[in-house]
Amino acid sequence: MNSKEERNIIKRMYNRIYSHKSIKDLTGNSLLITLFAMRDSNRYRVLRDNALLLSDAISSGSVKKLINKGICKEVDTPAGLGVSLTAYGIHSYEIQEGAIDNNSIINYIDDKYFTFKEDGKYINEKEIVIISTMLLARSFNLNSCINLNKGDLHQEKWTKIIEETASFLIRFNIVKEGVLKNLFPPRKTGKKPIVQLMQKTDSLPRKRGVSGLFKAHGNRQYCLDILNEQNEIDKNMYMTLLKTVFPVEKISDKIIFFNKLKDFQGNLYRKYKSYIVEDLSKEHALKNSFDEMIEEDYLYTYFIMT
Repeated sequence: MNSKEERNIIKRMYNRIYSHKSIKDLTGNSLLITLFAMRDSNRYRVLRDNALLLSDAISSGSVKKLINKGICKEVDTPAGLGVSLTAYGIHSYEIQEGAIDNNSIINYIDDKYFTFKEDGKYINEKEIVIISTMLLARSFNLNSCINLNKGDLHQEKWTKIIEETASFLIRFNIVKEGVLKNLFPPRKTGKKPIVQLMQKTDSLPRKRGVSGLFKAHGNRQYCLDILNEQNEIDKNMYMTLLKTVFPVEKISDKIIFFNKLKDFQGNLYRKYKSYIVEDLSKEHALKNSFDEMIEEDYLYTYFIMT
């Protein structure tokens, strides 16, 4: 049980955070949930800027007790050492005030981080370009993935691969012409547009026709997880991806498209193989033994026989 003086200090710290200009409306009627929903940098700034300075006229004894209880912690601010409420401190205050209950917090976390709201949705045109690029470049394992952690030259080459794939898709009306213009986010941060594009693929693994096949390995590495334990392409997975990005009802002449797709894919390998494959001595999906299987079995079966 906190003393009256301790409760006043808690209320004062809470109100300082609540009054910050970044907090206009409370999410879920809760300051705690509102802070959860913020970007890390914004949350840090709000807590730091509104810390209660120890040099202010407050009881150091009461503050020390609150720190020991885990209700607040010391924070370095530009104006000196201060204290700010912890998540536990904000939670305790809001529970005491009746603003929220534990179910409200659990429901928020469940809706935000344990969601399946993207399940079953179709991929959009940007995502079609990304998956098509990976399928045609055979980015099927870490040795032949989209690796954006290898410096500017690799990022530039993968940008070109994606742009060329988008142009090919536009040519055959798989995606609309405007997708290329708006494909990459404008460079507003230090990150290259291609890095920003690939970092916005969180929902892809749950989309229809891609479910479980798109894999972000971390460290800016992305691939389609369709090689089996013997490092062979899983035909069912490959065909699923073909149906997802190249629906036959969009293709006016399947024979022409089949031949042009083979040519385009071959040109990609000739121009960019050294940037697609990390180590040619290790397993990768661009090896010659896969060429005939993909072109004369998978692609031929899908575009010509169906």
